[in-house]
Amino acid sequence: LTPTQGLSKLVSNGIISSPDYWSSIINKYANIGALIQAIAGAMQNVTEDDIRKKVVNFAKQYLGYNEWDGTHRTIIDAYNAHTPRARNYKVNYYDAWCATFVSFVSISLGYTDIMPTECGCECMIELYKKLGRWQENDAYIPKPGDIIFYSWTDGTNYRYADLTDIADHVGIVTDC
Repeated sequence: LTPTQGLSKLVSNGIISSPDYWSSIINKYANIGALIQAIAGAMQNVTEDDIRKKVVNFAKQYLGYNEWDGTHRTIIDAYNAHTPRARNYKVNYYDAWCATFVSFVSISLGYTDIMPTECGCECMIELYKKLGRWQENDAYIPKPGDIIFYSWTDGTNYRYADLTDIADHVGIVTDC
């Protein structure tokens, strides 16, 4: 594969959703071109299902991390180390960190083009809408790896409630 073909392959596999940046620098640096070729070559046989499994398996490693024993700090520190940060905000250890966790998974796996990073639920929703990846459809059956948003005050039956209130929690679907 040439670097340009590699970039096309990454776009067609859904690994890169906004290739303009990479297109603009692909021929400026030989190492960028080589990197794109290598990634695309490795991704040729990767399916969406493979990516979903990778997200779920990675996220499950952090089950039980919490603020009471401080294990969540690892997640927050990794999120804060990634730049640029969403809205240039450095997440504090006492902040709600559900969106930070989803972003941490994205950053750790290198999926920021398909899983935008953000530290707040409402802003994260807007990013998913901009990517065309927002789904507000009661008939949609979530798949493992989907990002799901909640409003704890939006009705009593969360299984059937549309998100009409402000989202105050986000997570990763592991099973359905």
